[in-house]
Amino acid sequence: MISQRKSRSSNGRSRLLKSADSHALRSTRHPGEIPAAQRIFAAHEGYDLAAPGFDQWKWSAFWKHNEAPIVERWIASLHAGPGMDAGCGTGVYTKSLRSAGLLCTEVDISGPMLRILRRKHVGPGAPPDVAQADLRMLPFADAAFDWILCTRALSNIGRPGAVFSEFARVLRPGGRALITDVHPEHPYTCTSIPSEIGCISIQTYKHGISTIVHEMESTGAFAIRDLHEYRASELPWLPAGTPFRKLQSSEDTPVFYSVELDRNRA
Repeated sequence: MISQRKSRSSNGRSRLLKSADSHALRSTRHPGEIPAAQRIFAAHEGYDLAAPGFDQWKWSAFWKHNEAPIVERWIASLHAGPGMDAGCGTGVYTKSLRSAGLLCTEVDISGPMLRILRRKHVGPGAPPDVAQADLRMLPFADAAFDWILCTRALSNIGRPGAVFSEFARVLRPGGRALITDVHPEHPYTCTSIPSEIGCISIQTYKHGISTIVHEMESTGAFAIRDLHEYRASELPWLPAGTPFRKLQSSEDTPVFYSVELDRNRA
């Protein structure tokens, strides 16, 4: 009986120590350092921290209902060939791309995001081909891909022109690209995603549509097939509740946009 009491006491102390260690890991910071929940992080830092809760983020349902149909129609129009999901995150479109029989390299700046992607898509067939990289400096050969998908990545990058230059380099002549992102007129200041250490705010760049078009055209490599700005009033699904009050109060303001590009052959 004495040994059993000691065992229970020891287990209790162990749980308390583990709890204290966990709290210390979450709360310890250097003197004068701003708490994580009060900082605005660069994309590579912010998405590393936010990765565990990204798929439960309140905006995930919005993009699933409103962006996904656009992306999936585009995916269905592609011919078989190697492509890149640029800024893939945790693999929102990995299943759709694989179901369409497309060879895809999943690229993201965040290692934790890519690890979650690989865990989510364990199963029959080859594991997802992933690469951790900055979209402004892609580690691929010229004309490596037949298509590029890039969803909601440009607003986390300060120089979109560098991204389009790299897309032009790695996309073969005659290739296609689809880009979507939050519209610069949508009333928000930064991307905020909940995490274990509080809400992670990630630096956001509101590139005007005219700037995006100019940067695309400046490469001399792309022709715009279609550009659409989606207002809340025309979306198939709008969420209810206080967290989305900005959407409800500004239905005529664009929320996001999509651009389809063709890579010039000459």
